Amino acid sequence: LFNRLARLGVDRADAASSVIGVQAQRLIRCLCPQCREVSRATDQHRHYVERYKKRLESNLDPEAGCGDAKALIEIFGQWLVAGDTYRSSGCAACNHTGYHRQTAAMEIYLVGNDPEALDMLYDGKPISTMQKHFDRQGYLTVASQMMRMFARHETTYAEIEPYIPLL
Repeated sequence: LFNRLARLGVDRADAASSVIGVQAQRLIRCLCPQCREVSRATDQHRHYVERYKKRLESNLDPEAGCGDAKALIEIFGQWLVAGDTYRSSGCAACNHTGYHRQTAAMEIYLVGNDPEALDMLYDGKPISTMQKHFDRQGYLTVASQMMRMFARHETTYAEIEPYIPLL
């Protein structure tokens, strides 16, 4: 966002001083609870859940609150033990689509009260540096939210796969 504004001629300091937070989201279809079917997780599913769990564990700052990230680590651990997933099927309740609604997977970064984040914005630090900062604070990315939905059996891996970056 800030790089785009800078290319348009907006002063980086002016842009950073007026931002309270930044949000990104993706809409994800939720499995129909009436007809979803249990399926065994594949090695690829296990690989991604393990990688996301390790990423969260390695990036957390023990001094930060990080309640959401810690809860997600626990959800991933439980999923790895159970090892099951669900797939869409289709019934009259969902008009034979296998899905019954959509929900948003969101990431929200509140930078207005975070002097370190504001300094990074002013200085034009790369996105990767800012992401590491927010990871340490326990912020969850859109991809992490989608992985939580998958681990909670709310959606399928096929539904979120296009949005999950390779780690």
